[in-house]
Amino acid sequence: SQTTTKTAVINIASIASLVNFPIAGTYSASKAAVHSLTQAQRRDLPNTLVMGVYPGPIDTEMGAKIEMDKASPRDVAQAIITALQKGQEDVFPDPM
Repeated sequence: SQTTTKTAVINIASIASLVNFPIAGTYSASKAAVHSLTQAQRRDLPNTLVMGVYPGPIDTEMGAKIEMDKASPRDVAQAIITALQKGQEDVFPDPM
């Protein structure tokens, strides 16, 4: 039998891609660019799953000073793997 090769591009953006956070304007703008790139890649890469991942704050060193609930890196990674298996294009891996 013939094996089918599946290709995926996974772009880690942020919920800030879709909603500008006033205290993080530059960060929000850079993540909006990732969202725009994701949209373009979907058009430019036929037969490729192009996934946009839009988490809220993640419990990492970068988010240590953010005082709000954060998703664990493990939970975000698991959501990405599950979405990849399902072929989802947009992933919101936490309640944010």
